[in-house]
Amino acid sequence: MSSLSQLWRKQLCSARALVVLALSALCLADAARAQTAREAEVAQWSDRLTRPVEDSRVPSVFDVDATLWRFRSSPTRLSMLAQDDEVKWYQATTFKRTIAPAALITVGLFTFKDKGFMNRQEVKDWRETFIPEFEDHSDDYTQFTSGLLALGLNAFGVQGTSKFWRATVTYAGGLGIMMVSIHTIKGLTEVQRPDGSANNSFPSGHTAASFASARFLDREYGHVSYLYSLAGYTMAAYTGVMRQLNNRHWETDVLVGAGIGMLSTDLAYVLMDNIFGDKGVNPPREPKPEGPRGNPSFLDYRLGYAWQVGKLADRGELFTAENGWEGGIEGAFFFNNYIGVGGELTVAGFPIDDSDFVPEDPEVIEVTEEINTQPFGTQSVFVGPFFNLPLGQRFALNGKLTGGWSEGARATINAQLKPEYQDEFGVPEIPIAIFDPKSTFGFATGVALRVMVSKRIGIRLFGEYNYSSPDYQISSLVSFDEEGNPEFGPVEEVVNVDFSYLAAGLSVSAVLW
Repeated sequence: MSSLSQLWRKQLCSARALVVLALSALCLADAARAQTAREAEVAQWSDRLTRPVEDSRVPSVFDVDATLWRFRSSPTRLSMLAQDDEVKWYQATTFKRTIAPAALITVGLFTFKDKGFMNRQEVKDWRETFIPEFEDHSDDYTQFTSGLLALGLNAFGVQGTSKFWRATVTYAGGLGIMMVSIHTIKGLTEVQRPDGSANNSFPSGHTAASFASARFLDREYGHVSYLYSLAGYTMAAYTGVMRQLNNRHWETDVLVGAGIGMLSTDLAYVLMDNIFGDKGVNPPREPKPEGPRGNPSFLDYRLGYAWQVGKLADRGELFTAENGWEGGIEGAFFFNNYIGVGGELTVAGFPIDDSDFVPEDPEVIEVTEEINTQPFGTQSVFVGPFFNLPLGQRFALNGKLTGGWSEGARATINAQLKPEYQDEFGVPEIPIAIFDPKSTFGFATGVALRVMVSKRIGIRLFGEYNYSSPDYQISSLVSFDEEGNPEFGPVEEVVNVDFSYLAAGLSVSAVLW
């Protein structure tokens, strides 16, 4: 029978993959929060500076000290700032830059276990449930995309923070620091990869390189347009997710690698400042008028808790579905301040309590140590109208009504074999029932309260109802052939399962005014 710890593990199965998908949102939200505090410092310091230099650089919500460029740095001013008793250590730019990578590394180390709350096995379980044969090698190329984009923009005359030679040296230095750090830790820890191919899993070098590149693009061009930073961190998060979907890395590897990559680039900038000083630093850019806010088009990452309200919650003697999770990405283009059209990609999963399930075949009972049932899941792609009701400058009420394609995930009830039978069958477990889903129509409707933490970054508290009712073909273990392979036969021709659920949680939005 499934133990309590296994039920907890299934309860959180696959939520970690979606958390990694939202790593870019974490970086963006942290930078936005840091700049909000920094702007207050700038206003305070401006009263003390006797010779301000004309502002010619567009502040960025992603670069927490970009607004300080309205005052050209000089030894005198730096000395004044250093002597200011009101500037505490936790207000320093260097400290604020460490918040996001330190959080990633801390959470990553917390997941460095195989059982219990937030363990590294959960993403692997999600992969085996939804896409066990998945393979895609695009992450081999996306790890350097953001860095090469920054150098390319510089080479073609788009002015960034640094001249081309200094930007190149800084980027190379950050990658060098990252590679030395990553490979040193790999050699010391010798953690086996999820696919068992090697003992160099922790931490992820691909993810570290992608986040080092994203940090570099952010620091070079985040003040030019927030879209550069958004693209960089999104590409980095994509690389981290792909490393797990390809079964090459654990969740722990990806989270820690992301933090190391960002810190490596920041350290490279500190070293270059100490080595070259102001040499190779571009003069500030001409200011651009900010202008009024436009329509609230957005891109949103969300993760929440889900309550089963359909028939999956109780399948009689087979199993009982527990409450689970929902996560996904959604975005919309608004024609005006109130109405838009958009779409969403949603994934949900529900762990299974199979403690009451007893195989009918006495031979299966004889060889079985315990029963393990994979979580049931659903995935959907919906499109439809989105709505926005402004509630002042910072708050808004959002709504949606979307519909489209929905499909359940293939699931199995597995018999964990007793040790004496594992050698005989050649496998540690055998499936005794298989649930094959069919595609169907589904829809979702929901509301969200959004609060803007900066001009372009918002946090949303959402609630929604998601409906789908896929057909499942259920097959059961009938016998074994002469070679010991299991043979299956249909239990029922088709079983329709109401997969409806309610979900509530938090999301991070990049608002494209």
